[in-house]
Amino acid sequence: MNKDVVAMYQMFLVPVSLLFTALGAARTEPLKAMLSALGFAIGLVWICTVAPPWTPYTFLPVVFAVASLISTLIHGITSVAQQKPVKQWLLGHLNGVERPTTP
Repeated sequence: MNKDVVAMYQMFLVPVSLLFTALGAARTEPLKAMLSALGFAIGLVWICTVAPPWTPYTFLPVVFAVASLISTLIHGITSVAQQKPVKQWLLGHLNGVERPTTP
């Protein structure tokens, strides 16, 4: 394997492993969504760096980017769904009617 390719993969594997560790330690859904979005951005940069010579080793950044995108969508949807009082308040104000919130 080419030494430049090895150095390039090491440059991306260190932040990726730190992101997965942070994602596993994160306690809130918005934080997990943000970390996943950051991982998706790193995956895209990684793909753009590897893309010109599409080698058999290109599957790793593609798999990482797709997994990060799926994780971003899941945690993002979950974090929005957990904010029911905010959604009820917003819908009440958009309809022009103040709706009482129940605990």
